[in-house]
Amino acid sequence: MNPRHFSGFVALAAAVAISGWANAEPLTAVARSEVVQDLAAAMRARYVVPEVGAQAADLIASRWSAGAYESILMPGELAQVLTSHLKEVAPDQHLGVESDANPNAVFNLAPPPKSEAGVVRADRLDDRIGYIEIVSFPPKERFKPTLDRAMTALAGSRALIIDVRRNTGGDPAAVSYLASFLIPPGSMTHINDIVSRQPGTSDLTRQAFYSEPTPVSFSGIPLRVLTSASTFSGGEEFAYDIQGLGIGAVVGERTRGGANPTAPTKLRHGFTVLVPFARAENPYTKTNWDGRGVQPDVSSTTAEAFSTALQDLGGPAQAAVEDASRAQVFAPRSAAAAGSEAAVRRLLGEISSGNPNYAAMTERAESATRRRLEQTSATLAGLGPLRTVTFVEVDAFGGDLFETRFENGAARVAIALNQDGRIDAWALLQPTTTEADLVQLPR
Repeated sequence: MNPRHFSGFVALAAAVAISGWANAEPLTAVARSEVVQDLAAAMRARYVVPEVGAQAADLIASRWSAGAYESILMPGELAQVLTSHLKEVAPDQHLGVESDANPNAVFNLAPPPKSEAGVVRADRLDDRIGYIEIVSFPPKERFKPTLDRAMTALAGSRALIIDVRRNTGGDPAAVSYLASFLIPPGSMTHINDIVSRQPGTSDLTRQAFYSEPTPVSFSGIPLRVLTSASTFSGGEEFAYDIQGLGIGAVVGERTRGGANPTAPTKLRHGFTVLVPFARAENPYTKTNWDGRGVQPDVSSTTAEAFSTALQDLGGPAQAAVEDASRAQVFAPRSAAAAGSEAAVRRLLGEISSGNPNYAAMTERAESATRRRLEQTSATLAGLGPLRTVTFVEVDAFGGDLFETRFENGAARVAIALNQDGRIDAWALLQPTTTEADLVQLPR
């Protein structure tokens, strides 16, 4: 699953999604007008700083009146131009417009490496130094079991390196849970706040995040957090939290500078705006890293950050984790979780018949399935009877990704089960009936 709309602090995989490429057709003047109207309304109602949202809305409305968008016919180009105009007033890393013709355009993030629930690997290095790389923060209920396994495997380390150089963000509760491993057991430490605007008002609500119990503790040992210029959003929050708590040093490059949680708002004609609706606020600095990034305690290039941290901890001069590792103690699963393939087969059959077994789903999955049932059923009807289900890999949310082949087409299905075996999240991805696509898939 793709974190394009959730790279800030919104849960990453709570909804059923059907994704595919739409054919881009020229926009009419009426369509362009309606997109601008919808976008202005969304900025007025949702942007975290109401006066800035109103200013951005006024700007694009005035540009429309001046004819600035008259010659823009293609959706992707209009999305890019509207994004650049919004950022003249609100230079926010999480803000932007996308169309069905240019999904994933706002964040411009590199494809993530293979991980399980955001955890790429954990290693015991020379001189009893532990290492873990985390590239995203999926919803805590998906993140916690995987992180617990990886961190428990590092128990007994005399120092710890946490690598967020490729981290693109996620759930603030997951960020706080990772920080909890570094805080004295039994304490309840205030880690971060999210201050959110209530839609259509100037009212703000505050959600506080505190440390919580963990199966092992790394409190009190030397800690280094690796960052890069690509470290974004929740990855930046973790580094900033560590600095605010005074429990470790950040090594690497200044981070990207995005601190405002975002969520998608649908506009007409296949457009979506990612509107930052909240801001992070550290309880100790009373501010955040937005627009500035997190400044490292020890500056280093991204490529040299690991070696710099390792030597700073008294370890040997090694350029890469693979060179320094004595034992890799965690790697993403290479097989499907127990019950997930059977759950896919049951679910697709139930959706095709229009009669899902909601008792086999969590409340979140049930809600998402009900919203998209009609559309998903129609898509599956076009694909025909199910023929094969083939495991591909564990996905970034700790769930499983399958290739499913039908009589008339194919699709990818991502699914995550909770500890009770119920479906917690699922998605039907890239359905196709095109032969050029089908020949690349398993039969």
